[in-house]
Amino acid sequence: MKRCPECRKDYLDDSLLYCLDDGSMLVQGSVTDEPPTAILSGDAISSERQTRYIGAAHETDVPNAPSTETAESSRSPIWIVRALRSGWVVSGILLLVLGGALLFTYISSGGSKSGSAGVVRYEIAAPPKSALNLVRWPSIALSPDGKTTVFVATTDGIQRLYARRRDETTVKPIPGTEGAAHPVFSPDGKWIAFVSNRALKKTTLDGQGSTVLQVDDARGISWADNDSLIYTPDAAASLFRVSTEGGEPTPVTKLDPAKNERTHRWPQVLPNGKAVIFTAGTVDSPDSYEKANIEAVDLATGDTRVLLQGASIARYSPSGHLIFARGGSLYAVDFDQETLSVSGKPQMVMQGVSGDETTGAVHFAIAADGTLSYIPGSPAANMRRLSWVDSAGTVQPIDLNAAQYNDVRISPDGSRIAMLVGSTGSGDVWVYDLARATSTRLTFNTRNSTPVWSPDGKSIYYMDIDPSTAVSVIMRKPADGSSDAEAVNSLPNTAYLKAITPDGTSAIFDFQRNTANGGIVQARLEQGAPHTDLVDLVKTQFSENDTSLSPDGRWLAYKSNESGRPEVYVRDMTGAGGRWQISTEGGEEPHWSRNMRELYYRNDRLLMSVPIVTTPTFQAGKPVNLFGGLFDLRTNSGNTYDVDPKTGRFLMMRPAEESTAPSVVVVLNWFDELRRLVATQ
Repeated sequence: MKRCPECRKDYLDDSLLYCLDDGSMLVQGSVTDEPPTAILSGDAISSERQTRYIGAAHETDVPNAPSTETAESSRSPIWIVRALRSGWVVSGILLLVLGGALLFTYISSGGSKSGSAGVVRYEIAAPPKSALNLVRWPSIALSPDGKTTVFVATTDGIQRLYARRRDETTVKPIPGTEGAAHPVFSPDGKWIAFVSNRALKKTTLDGQGSTVLQVDDARGISWADNDSLIYTPDAAASLFRVSTEGGEPTPVTKLDPAKNERTHRWPQVLPNGKAVIFTAGTVDSPDSYEKANIEAVDLATGDTRVLLQGASIARYSPSGHLIFARGGSLYAVDFDQETLSVSGKPQMVMQGVSGDETTGAVHFAIAADGTLSYIPGSPAANMRRLSWVDSAGTVQPIDLNAAQYNDVRISPDGSRIAMLVGSTGSGDVWVYDLARATSTRLTFNTRNSTPVWSPDGKSIYYMDIDPSTAVSVIMRKPADGSSDAEAVNSLPNTAYLKAITPDGTSAIFDFQRNTANGGIVQARLEQGAPHTDLVDLVKTQFSENDTSLSPDGRWLAYKSNESGRPEVYVRDMTGAGGRWQISTEGGEEPHWSRNMRELYYRNDRLLMSVPIVTTPTFQAGKPVNLFGGLFDLRTNSGNTYDVDPKTGRFLMMRPAEESTAPSVVVVLNWFDELRRLVATQ
C-alpha cells in the first residue's frame, strides 16, 4: 500500500508514484501516523539536485546548476527518476502520461502545496517572423499572480503587445495595441497600462482599451492603485499622477537643480502604497544610466531620499529585496519598504539580462508569487555597428568593429566619419577613414559629444562638457590629430554642437536652458568670446532641438514640441521671419540633402523625405516614407544618422546583435534561488 503524505489518501496500486489529487510523491506506509519511508532509494535523487529547465517540448537538467531545493522539497513531483526500488514494476507508458500531466498541473498551479517546489525555467519564444523590442522601454510585464506574461514584439513591421498564459502553449496578440511599449499590469491584474504613439493607454487582455492622456517621450509607468497611474511624461521630466479615466495630472516629484537632475523615470509604487521608487538621471549623463541613482519619494510628504547609487532601474521584490540592474546584471539588496531603507551589501543574483543603457530600461519583471521574467542579453546588446543604407532601405554594413557609437558625422568630401565612442557627454571622438579602414582617436578624457567637421574638412569641432559644472567648451582639433585641441568658446549650460556656418565664423547649438526646456543658439568661434554674445535663434516656452543647418546656411530645420508632439519645422535664417511646418504626423532629427531639394527626418522607425523648393520662395511638399525598420537608438544630442554629401546614402547606427531574436525566460519559484544566492554570498 502507498499513501500521500499530504492528503493521506491511500492507494492499493503499488505502481503509482504520485498522488492523483495533489501531485505529491507517494510513499510506502500504512494508515498509521508513523513517519513514512520514501519509495525512492537513498541515491535516487541527489542532495545537489539540479535546477530544471522546461523547454517548449521537453525537460532537461541544466548542467552544473546550483542546488535550489531544501530537504522539505524532496517530496515535490519529479518525473525524471534516476533509480527505482528493485522489484518495482512500472509501466513506462503510464509513467510518461502521469509525469506529463503532473508537470502540466505543477506549472499551471505555480508549484506543489508542500513547501518549496524548486526552481523551474521555461522559455516563451516570440511569434514567427517576430523580434522582441529591446530599445528604449522595458518590454515585459508579469501579472501579479505570475501566471500571465506580456511582452512587446514587432511582427511584419508592426510593434504590439503579446500575452502568454502559463497554462497555455500559444502566444496571442492583444488587439488594439499597435505601436505599444512598456506594459505594466494593474494591482488586480485586470488592466495593462502602456505607451503608444505618444499616448498613455490602458487595455484588457482581450483588447478592450482606451487612451488615458497624451504624453511626449514617456519614461515609465506604475499603477498607484487600480484607478490611478504614476508616470514620467517625457525623457526630461519628473513624476506625475493621473486618474486612469484621464483628467489633469498632478506632480509627484520635482527635479532638483542642486543635484543636476534631468529626469525621474521608471517609477514603481511599493506594495504598501506609501512610496514610489524611481531612477534619477543627471544632465551630465543623458545617454547612460549606469551611474544613476535609485531614489524613493514619500507620497504623503513629498520627501525624497537616495537608496542606491550606480543603478539604472530598480524593482521591489516581495522577498524583502530591491532588485536593481547594473552592467547587464541584476543585483539584490535587503530593503524595508516601511522605513525606505536598504541594508547590507548588494549581491549579484543574475548575469546576462538585456537592457538599453541609453534610457536605463532593463527587461525584467517580478510577480508577487515569486515568478521572475526576463529577456537574456549581454553587454554587446548596447553595442552598435555602422551601415550604409540607400533610399530603398538596402543595408550595407561598414567593416568596423562593434562599439557604442553615437553622434556620427560624415566629412564634406565623404571620405571619413567623425563619431563618438561612448554616450553623449561621456565619450571620446574618433575619426574613421573609409578608404584605408583605419581609426584615429582624437580625445582621451571621456566627457565629449557631437563632433562636427569644419567646412574645409581639415578640423573637427566638438563639445567638452564638464560634468561638475555642466559648462560646455567648444574645442577644435585637426582631423588627423597632428596637434593638440584648443578651446574656442564656451557656453554656460549643456550644449550640443549641431553645425558650423559655411563661413566658419560661428556655430549653432542645441542649448539646454534647464532640465525641461531647450532652445537653439548661435555663438562665435573665437577664444574669449563672452557668454553674453550668444544669439537666440529659437527661444520659446517649448523645447526646440535636433537642429540642422542647410548647406548654404540660410535655412534652419529643427524639432519642436509646441503642438503636443514633436514635429519638424524650418525657419529662415536671414531674419525675414518665415517659418514652415514640415512633418505632419510627428517627426524628429531632420537632415538636409546636399542639393537642398529634400529634407529628411525620422518618424519613429520610418525615414521620411519631403521635397523642398527654396527659390523664389520656400515651399515644402508632402512627406513620403522612404523606408522603415529604423532602430530608434536614443541619443540626447539627436544625432543617430547622417547623409553622405557625395552619394546621398544614409550613414546609420544599428544594434550589433539585431540578427538575434531572443526569447522571454520565465523562472518559477525564483525567490528560493534569490534567497539562496544572497545568503551564500
